[in-house]
Amino acid sequence: MKHFKLPMIATAVVFALMLIIGIVSITMITNSSGSNQEKTQRAQMAGAGVATLGGICIAPFWILAAARLGKERREQLKKSQATRTRKSRPS
Repeated sequence: MKHFKLPMIATAVVFALMLIIGIVSITMITNSSGSNQEKTQRAQMAGAGVATLGGICIAPFWILAAARLGKERREQLKKSQATRTRKSRPS
């Protein structure tokens, strides 16, 4: 659908960036000093942060596309109801 072209592209770009950021952050955490428990906690926090940031970046694109689609469908529904009422009225 034409409304979802931009959100699909944005999702792909953000997903790729999330992967890169995740790999870099995990690599940095792995190479840092500290106990394995601390590294595990840092990795969990980094993963949650990257996922949250990705969702926040992607959500507006999808919400706007859904709003456009809903607006278009409501307009089509109004047009179809208007033509039905014209046809059903006796002249």
